[in-house]
Amino acid sequence: MQGGEFNFTDEQGNPFTVTIDVGTVASVDTGAGTLTLDLNSGGSKTYTVEDDDLGVALSDLKDGDRVAVMSVGDDVRAITPGKA
Repeated sequence: MQGGEFNFTDEQGNPFTVTIDVGTVASVDTGAGTLTLDLNSGGSKTYTVEDDDLGVALSDLKDGDRVAVMSVGDDVRAITPGKA
């Protein structure tokens, strides 16, 4: 799975895009609140996350874990662990 982008329209008619990125955790910095993924689609991406963004605690993630990150714009909304 490589992830994808999904386009929606809110109640006021404004368009927005939900992005799902899938990959393997390359690094976690709990102090800075960042997560870097090696994306299944190629390349890597670093996310700034807050505790309320997560489906799991950032401190529970480790290098090599497989995850999916859901974001709207640059705002991370959820991080979901995958299966190895």
